[in-house]
Amino acid sequence: MPLLPVAHFRATRRLGFAALPWLLLSLIMVGFPARQRAAAGWSAMSESTPPADFTISLRGFCFDPQTSDPAREFAQRGLRGGYVTEAEAAGDGYRLVQFTGRTQDAWLTQLRQMGVEPAQYVPHQAYLAYVPATAREAAEGLSFVRWMGPYHPIYKLSPDLQWVFTGKKGKPSGDGTYLVATFKRLGLEAAARQVATVGKVLAADPMPSGAAFDMLRVRLTPQGVAAAAGLQEVMSIEPYAPPTLEDERSAHVTAGNYTGTGIDNLTGPGYDPQAQFGSNGSGVTVGIVDDGLEIPGPQGFYITAANAVAGPARGADGATSFRGGHGHLCASIIAGTTPFPNILDPRNYNYGLGVAPGAHLVSVPFITGGAYQGGDATAVNDTIATLPPNGARATISNNSWGAGVGTDYGAREAQYDALTQDASQGESVDPLLFVFSSGNSGPNDRTLTRPKAAKNIITVGSSVGLRPELNPFSGIPNTNIDFLSDFSSRGPAADGRVKPDVCAPGQRITGPRATSGQVGAQIGDGVHIHGSGTSFAAPHVSGAAAVFTGWWRANNGGQTPSPALVKAALINGAVDMNAAHPGAPSSNTTAPIPNSGEGWGRVNLRRSIPSGLPTAYVDENIALLDVGQTYVFTGLVANGGQPVRVTLAYSDPPGAPGASPALVNDLDLAVTVGGQTYRGNALANGLSVIGGSADNRNNVENVFLPPQPAGTPIVARVTASALNGDGILGNADATDQRFGLVISNATAVTPTAPLLAALDVMTMEQGGNGNGVIEPCESGTLAVRLRNDGTPATGLSATLTALTPGVAVTAGTGTFPDLGTGQTATGPTPAFRFALGPTVPCGQAVEFRLTVSYAGGGGPLIAMLRVPTGFADGGSYAFASSGGAAIPSGGELVNGSQQDDALIPLTAPFGFSVYNASVAAGATLVADTNGILRLAGGGESLFGNQSLPAPTGNAPALFVFWDDIDLTAQQGGGPRGIFTQVTGSAPNRQWVVEWRGVRFGTSEEIHVAVALREGSSRFEYLYAQTGPGNGNSATVGVQAAAVDASFTQFSFNQPLIAPGLRLDAQLPTCAPCASCEYTVTPLTANVSGDGASGATLTVTTSPGCGWEATVRN
Repeated sequence: MPLLPVAHFRATRRLGFAALPWLLLSLIMVGFPARQRAAAGWSAMSESTPPADFTISLRGFCFDPQTSDPAREFAQRGLRGGYVTEAEAAGDGYRLVQFTGRTQDAWLTQLRQMGVEPAQYVPHQAYLAYVPATAREAAEGLSFVRWMGPYHPIYKLSPDLQWVFTGKKGKPSGDGTYLVATFKRLGLEAAARQVATVGKVLAADPMPSGAAFDMLRVRLTPQGVAAAAGLQEVMSIEPYAPPTLEDERSAHVTAGNYTGTGIDNLTGPGYDPQAQFGSNGSGVTVGIVDDGLEIPGPQGFYITAANAVAGPARGADGATSFRGGHGHLCASIIAGTTPFPNILDPRNYNYGLGVAPGAHLVSVPFITGGAYQGGDATAVNDTIATLPPNGARATISNNSWGAGVGTDYGAREAQYDALTQDASQGESVDPLLFVFSSGNSGPNDRTLTRPKAAKNIITVGSSVGLRPELNPFSGIPNTNIDFLSDFSSRGPAADGRVKPDVCAPGQRITGPRATSGQVGAQIGDGVHIHGSGTSFAAPHVSGAAAVFTGWWRANNGGQTPSPALVKAALINGAVDMNAAHPGAPSSNTTAPIPNSGEGWGRVNLRRSIPSGLPTAYVDENIALLDVGQTYVFTGLVANGGQPVRVTLAYSDPPGAPGASPALVNDLDLAVTVGGQTYRGNALANGLSVIGGSADNRNNVENVFLPPQPAGTPIVARVTASALNGDGILGNADATDQRFGLVISNATAVTPTAPLLAALDVMTMEQGGNGNGVIEPCESGTLAVRLRNDGTPATGLSATLTALTPGVAVTAGTGTFPDLGTGQTATGPTPAFRFALGPTVPCGQAVEFRLTVSYAGGGGPLIAMLRVPTGFADGGSYAFASSGGAAIPSGGELVNGSQQDDALIPLTAPFGFSVYNASVAAGATLVADTNGILRLAGGGESLFGNQSLPAPTGNAPALFVFWDDIDLTAQQGGGPRGIFTQVTGSAPNRQWVVEWRGVRFGTSEEIHVAVALREGSSRFEYLYAQTGPGNGNSATVGVQAAAVDASFTQFSFNQPLIAPGLRLDAQLPTCAPCASCEYTVTPLTANVSGDGASGATLTVTTSPGCGWEATVRN
């Protein structure tokens, strides 16, 4: 009987049965004429947990402590003060303790039983812990302790203070004021006494018990900074920056009462949130941490003694800036009520009606030029301890101020993350939602002011208010609510987290004028002003939060929603702005969400408070106590004409000051709709896409989907991927987390049939070139991890079908084991197999349809699987090393480059590209004197190297030899600086950029270069002198952009960069696809022999140049 159709191809590879004895050696053998056979590992396409990262990432240093110690390396260069030897650290004290994997409660318990006190999680897999000398040896010997070492003084300093121990520039000429975080172990008073031995303590801020630290504001000399870093109870030190300050129409915009983006699309006068939402904020209290309120306001309108109260002045009432009008305008935006009669704007809207006119206010005059005698925690405690006329404690705090530009995670950011969990200095746990303006330092990216990179707060950027009758601001007209304000500070946070969170109107916002009239421009009626700034965007969001809080209480038995739920609801309802102004590009919002200007979009209360659209909520009533624990919501899509939006937010424990990433507990969101699974924050063009990886940086995750058919099953899962800190204060578990979850357009339903989902897709290269990537003309196996969140499913059989032309499924059926409720299984058995033909484009994701039939009701499961092939988006660079490198002589010194820690502008002599970023002739690049070439400016010089990715901005960077290189000209020394030259002739020229200097603080010569090729993405690194360490303190590689971008790291603090080394960097491409052709004869064969009587041979071929012969009895 014929077992195989005749397979005729264009030419002449023949497979005859002369090979039969060889074939009988195995039941299944696979050959690939066009590829060398090689083993390969599984490649996960979805959420599989990544291997543990063992780099310590703290204060700009990133190192594997088993192989590197930056503090010791500075000491070896004679910069001894920031390092302590093991002998010096032999007594009781704080140490870094790193585990062998993700934190387990049992490990922490065992350490505590030994007397070790883990205090603060540090990325990755590490803690700052107090270790008694008597327990140190035993603790180091524990099987789960990977490494333990001193907490060096240099690791306590923010990067802008590292002059203290490194000899770098930046040392102040006199005393300065600093924020000093101290460990809680001895108590604030004892720690303050210790710090007072080296400086003057100006203010002490006790933090809630859930925090690992208290805060001091201290006056220190430059020498005192070094001394303070050496104190055992000091956790971190950073410069102190004093906090400075940063219309019914805009209320309508915030409420979502518009049909378009212009003034004629706005709902008419008569904003009434009580009628619209069933809440106007009545019973809700908002703190205004600002310059003080005038109570009552002029003529007794908007802000009165009936809706506002002043908290303790603490000396602020003596400041000239007290009640300057800034806070008064913010207060009116939130809760302005009883508007001036007969004084309306040209379209009859009220000038000063608030978003939540029923809310009450507490004024805390914190921003009064330092007159307020108390720190941040004191101001926060005053906010919740002062009761307004409604008698309700504040649950929202508006903060329209900032303390210097900074996107990294410092002590102030950690402070507000802790205060979100518990704002009280008393025994009770009192969470508080903080709303902050993003800052007015735009339009460039990474211009947030402090503490806007905090994780748990809502950071608000500014969009345009609808005031076309007023002049444009910074060239941006007040005509389109989708315009972004030029001044609005942009994100992201330094560790790549999405910031700002949302936007709201902040440009040309009107309200009441305070008597002092220090803020804003007058409208002309003598009682109203208009102002612009993110200061006036934040109170719109605070007002929206108050309206949501009132609505939640009215529908949930009076319970106050958690800060996490309010944040999730406002983000879930936000709208993606989309406008472009040709004359003001900084106002453009055409980039899809999330982006660095608008975050997740502009707040829209009509979408955050559902009216007729079923929405499911979880408000911190689920506790995740163990890694791997999963909360599961099951339901059905309610309205087939509306999108499905799912938002997870949680109040993460405070991170260590200087930690990168700042995330402590990692919860991950996955949503399955109709059997298709989507990961949190895996989006393209503003919508979720299949596949992607779990987000391990943000404590806000979103799945946004277009309309789905009504009645489609939906499953939302929240999984604890890592628990390293206390996310639930007041219980005995120190590693746990609660969360807020909003599932818009879904009704909860208990499953009555199996609910299968394809969670993960895993592929493995079979018989290709061994690079682990499946390319055209190669084959692979495919496995799927299934999960069942419904009733038990039995008899699971699966079929795989290729949907992409040129892809052949060579083994497309198999079975899975039975799945009970909540169970998962990986399969099928046997595994699916597929081959990519020569017509499949390299780098294209190929698609399959998975069909799983089962017994138990419902079904089958039909899901689309996407598998990356080749090198998506060009992949990342590969380095080929060789010897004999020489840097061409004749380079010309770049003016101004003989410096230390400087950014030097360079002009590209011709066009070239790095990754997918093209550089045109005449474009400006930036050379960092520390051995880095950036394709765009911005940021600061980076002398402390780390493993990639690195925070070098939103453009590619070439890390030729990233080390602390001093290019300062020296008397009698060799040439120093950055040199450039062009060699060759067009169109084959090369641009050579070279660095000549020494490692800072040494005489070790460094001479390295990069040669960029005209019209090409290829380049070479050339090394002439690399010092005796041969790169053991340097990072060498290339990066597409900042955090979470493609990058290739050739070495990090490894002695691999010897003089004469050449590294040729090229983007990978798929290997040429051979044309393999077969003629198979004869059509069938019967096989006989020992034990093989009646056996048959089947030969199959695939478009991937492979064949498979199977002998079956």
